Amino acid sequence: MIHKPQPSDCGMYECRAKNSDGQAKIKHEVKFNSNEQFVHAHRIEHAERFKRNVVEDSALSLSSEVLAQSAQLVISASVDQQDTFSDVPENSIPEITDEEQDIKEADELPKQIKASAPKPRAMPRRHFDEGPIEPFIIRDSKKKLTWEAKIKSITASEGKDIKIVCIVAGPQPQFKWQKNGKPLVWSNHVVNKTKGEFGCVIIKNATLEDSGEYTAQAKNADSEIECSGRVTVFATAKQVETVPTFTRVTDYYDIRVNDLVIEVQIRGTPIPILKWERDGREFTNGMDRVIIAREKDDVYKLRYVANIR
Repeated sequence: MIHKPQPSDCGMYECRAKNSDGQAKIKHEVKFNSNEQFVHAHRIEHAERFKRNVVEDSALSLSSEVLAQSAQLVISASVDQQDTFSDVPENSIPEITDEEQDIKEADELPKQIKASAPKPRAMPRRHFDEGPIEPFIIRDSKKKLTWEAKIKSITASEGKDIKIVCIVAGPQPQFKWQKNGKPLVWSNHVVNKTKGEFGCVIIKNATLEDSGEYTAQAKNADSEIECSGRVTVFATAKQVETVPTFTRVTDYYDIRVNDLVIEVQIRGTPIPILKWERDGREFTNGMDRVIIAREKDDVYKLRYVANIR
C-alpha cells in the first residue's frame, strides 16, 4: 500500500516467489495521476457506478419531498371532512324504540347466563394407595434405556482428531467402551469425555492403529443396550512440490486512507518466499512507509504507510 500516493511513486513493480521446487516472477506497471472525486475504495475502474449512485440518491430525496407534500394535502382534506360532519345537529340522530330495546336485551341475556355459569373443575389426582395412576408396563418401560443417537462410522486421514459420540435416553446410564471386543484403554491419545447421557470418546492425532470397531455399552438397573461403529484411518499422500505460479496481480487506490495497494495471489508447494522490487530496488518491511503482508487464500500485499519506525 502506498500512503498518499504521488506521481513519483509510479513505476514498474516486480514480485518474485521462490521455493525448493523453483521460482517465478511477475511485473506490474503502476500509473497514478491525481485523486478522483468518485473513486471506489477497492477498484478504480468502478468510478462510474459511484457517480450513478449519487444521481440516484438525489432523485430519491426529491421524490420523498413530493410524497411528504401529498400526505400533508390528504391530512388537510380529512380534517375539513370531520368539521363538516360535526355540523350535523343532534336531533337528526334517530332514537331507539322500545321494541328495539327489548330485542337487544333478549340477545344479551344468554351471554349473561353463560358468564355466570360455574366453570368445570379438574378431577383431583388419585393417591398411590388408591391404585396405580398408569399401568405398570408403561411405568417400567420409562426406566429402560434407549438410543437417541447411535455411533456412526467415521473415516479420517492420519493426524486428524476423531470424535466418537452417542446419546442414550433413560435414567442413570453407566457407559463402557470397547475396541474390537476389548475394553478401551484411556490415555492422553484416547480420552474419555462421557458425561451423563452423552457418550463421547476423542482420539487425538489419529494413527493407522486407531482403526477398528468401537462399541458403547449403556447400562442401568433395568436394562442394558449397546451400539457400534467403525473408525477407518487412512494414510495421507506424500506432499507433492509445485513451482510457484502467480494467479492474480492488481493495484487499487483506497480513498478512505489515501493508500495505493499492490496485490498478488500465488500458488506453490511448499509455500513460496516473496521478494518485492521497483525499478530494480528491493523492498523490505524495515524500509520507510513499506508494509508487506500475507493474507488469506495466498494473497500478498505491498503497502506504503506514513511514519513507520
